[in-house]
Amino acid sequence: KLMMIKALKWIGIILLGLAAVLLIGGGVLYGTSSSRLNNGPEVAVKTVPAAGSAEAIDRGEHLAIAIGGCTSCHGENLGGQVSVDEPPIGTIFAANLTAGEGGVGAAYSEEDWARAIRHGIGADGRVLGAMPSNAFAHLSDEDLSEILAYIQSVPPVDNVLPARQLSPPGTIIFGTMAYSTMPANLIDHAAVGGQAPPQGATAEYGEYLTLIGGCHDCHGPDLGGIDPENAPPGPPPGPNLRPSGRLGSWSQEAFFTALRSGRTPDGRQLSPEMPWEHYGLMTDEELEAVWLYLHGLDSTTAQR
Repeated sequence: KLMMIKALKWIGIILLGLAAVLLIGGGVLYGTSSSRLNNGPEVAVKTVPAAGSAEAIDRGEHLAIAIGGCTSCHGENLGGQVSVDEPPIGTIFAANLTAGEGGVGAAYSEEDWARAIRHGIGADGRVLGAMPSNAFAHLSDEDLSEILAYIQSVPPVDNVLPARQLSPPGTIIFGTMAYSTMPANLIDHAAVGGQAPPQGATAEYGEYLTLIGGCHDCHGPDLGGIDPENAPPGPPPGPNLRPSGRLGSWSQEAFFTALRSGRTPDGRQLSPEMPWEHYGLMTDEELEAVWLYLHGLDSTTAQR
């Protein structure tokens, strides 16, 4: 009986020791993850002033909504809203972009806008996890200038939002496990900026639109699709967009119809995770450019 008591005592001591190790290890991991998320990398930022003409504002609105999908996260009035609310991750808020109370519009400098949009780093140094800056990093200087013109033309909205509220598991997931997939870590920061191809119904311009539209996030680096069973953390996996996929049998008219109605030629409804309602606002010229680019891709490296 005495031996059993001693054994139980030692088992208890061992279990308490393991719990302490796990607690300390978890605390260190949480602290490291939190520091990473709150202190993004230093990047050299190329500032771009907002354009001033009415035409630039109209063009910026089109780019922001039809291709960038800014209103899907920041709200129809760009006044900000909840972007992610998923236990055990926590709550992430898409910022109020206007100059109203609680908005960043009145406080952000040209450098702040460029850093957030094209580099994925907030004015306070935070890594912006839900901001698709790895796509917007491809924005030309002119297009960014026009988007800023639109944002700064939007009426002020009073909407004070709290800072993101990540739970300890969410902090560890984003700050360690999935940190390498954060947009700021997917960008060649030295290559940001420059000129876009001339606007027109060309494959070259179509490639540019797929880059700034974030198509590669869901459909893979080569647009050959992402296998859902082996998908990394991040955006939802999308199908093959290359000629070897379903689009290979579509007509240009069917492609236009799918993006503007959400219906494929065989009557399927596109997934709600596919922002076709935004992309469907692209002009005929832009959609034709994307179509020409996709149908000109070599299908030999497609995944499925």
